Amino acid sequence: MPNLLSSFQALITRYLRPTDHSRFLPSLFDKQDGQACPSQDFHRQYLHCLGDALHMAKKTAGSELPPLARCRICRVALIKRPSLAQHEYILIYITIDGAPWADQPSRVGKLVCERARAVPEGSFSSESIRQKLSESSRPSGAPAPRALDRYVFYEPDSNVGPADDPAYNHDFEPACAPPLTLLFAVVDVIHDDSQYCDLILTQQCCSFAMLLYRALIKQRAAEVEALPLMRDEHPIVMEDDDTATGLSMYAGAVSGDDIEKHHARLEASFTQAFAAWQAKAQYREDIWKEFVAKDEELAAKDEELVAKDEELAAKDEELAAIEEELAAIEEELAAIEEEKSRMRATVAAMQMAGSNAGTTAES
Repeated sequence: MPNLLSSFQALITRYLRPTDHSRFLPSLFDKQDGQACPSQDFHRQYLHCLGDALHMAKKTAGSELPPLARCRICRVALIKRPSLAQHEYILIYITIDGAPWADQPSRVGKLVCERARAVPEGSFSSESIRQKLSESSRPSGAPAPRALDRYVFYEPDSNVGPADDPAYNHDFEPACAPPLTLLFAVVDVIHDDSQYCDLILTQQCCSFAMLLYRALIKQRAAEVEALPLMRDEHPIVMEDDDTATGLSMYAGAVSGDDIEKHHARLEASFTQAFAAWQAKAQYREDIWKEFVAKDEELAAKDEELVAKDEELAAKDEELAAIEEELAAIEEELAAIEEEKSRMRATVAAMQMAGSNAGTTAES
């Protein structure tokens, strides 16, 4: 009975104990669960937070990289949102050191990366649809809205897009799990290559997601096709009308071959951008590593001094033992001298007594 009670108490304690959210992705970047952030803002914030985390690690004399510096992408998924507006995005699973997502203690969080719509969710009124459709057919050279590439932060247990369909999944081996800097590099290059949405409600979010997926998994995308699951023609239903009044204006399906061509065109830029991002992150890590190396060197010197102190203390003890031994010898010699003096006195007394006896006899 006591064992059963103890087990029950342990179970209750485990489930009622507050979860440490400080190591989760939103908290690492001072975000709320489900909060969105433009890609460029997040990229700058990452470097700032990485520097702060490494600085804190120095202050606490830690010899292990902080969690943020050890974040790796363990899984990437290409997701289809089966809504009337048609949307695709990338869902990234992040763990410490790229451990498998099944390793729950290593989970850091989930990160959605997407090319967001020019029109916010829930604002597809009849007037806005007509306005956007007219903008999509603007003459060449007319100004187009900038693409909004962004991230959305989630904790590990958050249910991201429960109604969405994962079209493709790729799990990385821990030794091959890419750092977040690869993601940043690819997003930067794609964003710089296509900064504007030339067509509203087109396949841009699909192209963005598929190209990002291709660059992250580093495998040919011939099998990553825009199947009906990924891109199908679907009627747009206006808020004030339950009937379909129009069709999404898609500029054709996005094929794996299309993505492969774009990837080949941008591959060198991906490599250069990744090297630049790695250099930025490595610069901050190198400062920390230099501090750790100096701290370890000082610790080694301290240990060496302690060893020398212990050696000197041992020698002092040895000298003290020798001094005690010498003192004992001196005491022994003093005792011998006393014995000699006593014997001399005895002999002298005996001689004196004999001399006195002879004198008396003569008398």
